[in-house]
Amino acid sequence: TPPAYSIVLAGALRLFGVSDRVVALIGLICLILTIALLFIIALRIFDERIAVGAVAILVLSVPMLEHAITGTEIPFLGLMVTALFGLLLWWSRSERQQADWWPLAASAIAIVCWLTRYEMIVLLPVLGIFWLYGGRERLMRRLLWTFVPFIIVGGLWTVRNSLIVGRPMVSPWSYYLLADTTLYPTTVLTRLFEEFASHPW
Repeated sequence: TPPAYSIVLAGALRLFGVSDRVVALIGLICLILTIALLFIIALRIFDERIAVGAVAILVLSVPMLEHAITGTEIPFLGLMVTALFGLLLWWSRSERQQADWWPLAASAIAIVCWLTRYEMIVLLPVLGIFWLYGGRERLMRRLLWTFVPFIIVGGLWTVRNSLIVGRPMVSPWSYYLLADTTLYPTTVLTRLFEEFASHPW
C-alpha cells in the first residue's frame, strides 16, 4: 500500500502522541499550506482578485474540509500536487531552466504523490508533455531525470509488494485489494468516520 502519508502520520503521532486531534491537525496544516501556495501561484499568474477568489473556493470546499478533519491523505496529496505545479510555474519563469535539479525535483514530488495514491501515476505523462512544450533544448535530459528516478522507485516498491503477497502485482486493483485491509492505516480511519454523518461547519 502507498506508504507516504502513513509515514507522515506515524512521524506526527510519534512526536505529539497518539490522538485523533494530531491526525486532524496534520490534515489542517496541509490544507493551510495548500491555501497559501495556491494564493502565491494564482497571484503570480493572474492578479490579487483571482488569487483571493481561488482561495475562497478552496476554503469553501466541503469535501476538502471533511478530508482535512477526518485525517485522510487527500489534503496531503493536494499539497503535493499544488507544489508540483508551483514548481513547474517557477521553472517556466526562471532564467536557469537548464539546471538538472528542476526535473529531479519534479520527479521527487511525483514519486511522493504516487506513493500517496497510485492513481497519481497520471502525473508522469503530464510532466512529459510539459517538458515537451517547454522547448527542445535539453529535452531528453529533462525527460530522463524525470522518468528514471520514478521508474526505479516504482519498480523497487512494486517488487517489494510482489514479495509480500507472493505473486506479481499486475494491476492497480491488486493494490486496492491490500488497501481495503486493516494493514492500511488510512483505511481504518476512513471506515471509522464513514460510520457517522459529517458536519464540517
